[in-house]
Amino acid sequence: MKMVRVIFAASLMILLSSVFAEESPQANLEQFRQGIEPVLKTKCVGCHGPDKQKGKFRIDTLDPDLLKGQDVSWWLEVFNVISNSEMPPEDAKMQLADHEKARIVDWLSGEIQVASQVRRSEQNHTSFRRMTRYEYKYVMQDLLDLPHDLSRDLPPESVSDDGFKNSSEMLQMTVVQLQQYRNLARKALALATVRGERPKPVYYGVTMKSAAAQIDAKYVANVEATLQQMQEKNLSREEALKNQGNKYLGGLNDAHFKNLITGQGIGTRWGYGGAKYAWKPIIIKPDAPPISNGVVVIPANKKYIFDVGDGLPDAGTMRVRIRASRVNSESKHSPTLRLFFGNQASNDSRVLVRASERDITITAQPDEPDFYHWDVRLSEIARNAYRHIQKLGQLPNPAEFLSFQNCSSTPVAVQIDYLEITAPFHEQWPPKSHSQIFFDSNDKANEKKYAREVLMKFMRRAWRREIAEAEIDQKLALFEKLRPQCNDFQEAMIEVLATVLSSPKFL
Repeated sequence: MKMVRVIFAASLMILLSSVFAEESPQANLEQFRQGIEPVLKTKCVGCHGPDKQKGKFRIDTLDPDLLKGQDVSWWLEVFNVISNSEMPPEDAKMQLADHEKARIVDWLSGEIQVASQVRRSEQNHTSFRRMTRYEYKYVMQDLLDLPHDLSRDLPPESVSDDGFKNSSEMLQMTVVQLQQYRNLARKALALATVRGERPKPVYYGVTMKSAAAQIDAKYVANVEATLQQMQEKNLSREEALKNQGNKYLGGLNDAHFKNLITGQGIGTRWGYGGAKYAWKPIIIKPDAPPISNGVVVIPANKKYIFDVGDGLPDAGTMRVRIRASRVNSESKHSPTLRLFFGNQASNDSRVLVRASERDITITAQPDEPDFYHWDVRLSEIARNAYRHIQKLGQLPNPAEFLSFQNCSSTPVAVQIDYLEITAPFHEQWPPKSHSQIFFDSNDKANEKKYAREVLMKFMRRAWRREIAEAEIDQKLALFEKLRPQCNDFQEAMIEVLATVLSSPKFL
């Protein structure tokens, strides 16, 4: 009986070992021999074979086994240059057809994924996986000095069997994904760079006293008369209010305009019809006025709407700046403001989106208001479809508005006395995001020399390592290929830099 158990156990071990051997991932060498190698021999070996080795590289001697071979890094380079259409060069006698490129990239993508799984099972890690959306977001923001979340345009990551989204099996690269990254890189570089002269901004500079007068001029006149009696006749607040009929003293629970000295106030109002609440921009930068006692008070979970009409530009950064403070200095909690951007073209057409991911906590004391601001990318939020079509005051209404919402979880209010908008806003020109790519150089007039300088600096930062001359030469060759097809140096360089940002060496 004991011998039977031993024989059974031995047989089971042999059976299991054969099963595991069959299930162990294997390199797809048959697909390489039948579909990939013939293409490489026909189209690539002429320049990278036994007779000629451009870039000191031979493709005919590479080991196609990415699981056990020693040429994985070279295959990654092949994946990079073919997927980015850098090879073969335009002047090569033999060109890869689109279906041949797709076949090579698909095979390499699959082999990289299998090799990644094997390495992870053997070493508990792999160097093959691409960045997660989270990693991509912050790397791109840091590299290009941009506040944008470009990862929003990427598909969500799949979850592996162990519940993780950063598993190497889930983070491989397909042809479609590679094209997505290429398009995102172009978009990011377009946002980071500028052209021509500094655009002239438009401005809004509105005190809340003026905003209250737009709604009810009689209220402002009554407040002014009350203040005048207090100052000129040395009357108490109660006496002056009585002389003015004790008007505008009702309790107000929603957002409201208020004079901090007299205590009088009126509720805020807004409507889309007739553009009667719309403000028009000016072209001269306003000076911030002295601190005023005329404020708008926004209680917790209430909002104040400011109508900007149709005066904002189509693109660029809009800086929204407020001078604000807490209402109650004794509260342990500070109010938090959230900015929304919207429009209402008609009675049944209203759009409201969050304008910034950043909420602002108002910490300034009531007697020492301070400035706070949001920066909003106008090209990345929903705009009114009737701008440039309808005139202000017509229906459908082409105007847009800002909505300041007190999103505090505790009953704490905020007060604002001055609102200022600049669009487009630039702290410097050209912006830092542009000048760190296209920097000043003595060789700027020599496109080839300047292209080498730009590439060396950018690739070193993007790939986070020193760059070999052969890698620079490869990108320069692509630049020279693209330059005749582009309107200027910058356009061609952006195309080349997009390949740097869609390379496996970056991703």
